Amino acid sequence: NLDEVGGNSNSVDVVDCEEDKNNAQSLLYNKELILHIENAGLSTISTAVDASDYIPFQQAGKTVIGLYEDPQTQHYHSSTDLTKHMDFEYLQKISNGTYQFLLSEAKQVLN
Repeated sequence: NLDEVGGNSNSVDVVDCEEDKNNAQSLLYNKELILHIENAGLSTISTAVDASDYIPFQQAGKTVIGLYEDPQTQHYHSSTDLTKHMDFEYLQKISNGTYQFLLSEAKQVLN
């Protein structure tokens, strides 16, 4: 789950990488995701999944991980949550790290 990952906040070099602390596969995926996010040029903080769009999947027993910007943008869920308040360099780094993670997982499945 990628949520709140493009805002222009005070610190644009950190991303929270969320994992389900009770799911071994989530812990493994998150560890791998963190490597790719850091290789893309961001610092990471590992946190527990908390009240987001993936909660129904977690409750159904699915493996979940997620990314959040840190700190949260002041424009979150407001009328000022507009493109002009986005940090596209930060969003690109998150996108690149996520893409590299997905590519590495796809290669493992194909091999």
